[in-house]
Amino acid sequence: MGEEEVAELIKLESLIEEVDISESKDQLIWDLEPFGKFSSRSLHRLMSNPGEVDIRMKNMWEVKLQLKIRIFFSLDVMA
Repeated sequence: MGEEEVAELIKLESLIEEVDISESKDQLIWDLEPFGKFSSRSLHRLMSNPGEVDIRMKNMWEVKLQLKIRIFFSLDVMA
């Protein structure tokens, strides 16, 4: 293993040490709504507000995919 690989391994180990693992169930929270539930309205509002447009999201909605697949990918991009 070379010096570069050793440095990457050390960096990876330090990042892993920062991860806090708990026994609680994971939960997806949509920050754009007060109750944390996804809504297409809040996503549209985010995408159409010129001050907050995320180019990745705008491009995602222009791709010709089924709506449920686009929503799934957009959740992944936002995370």
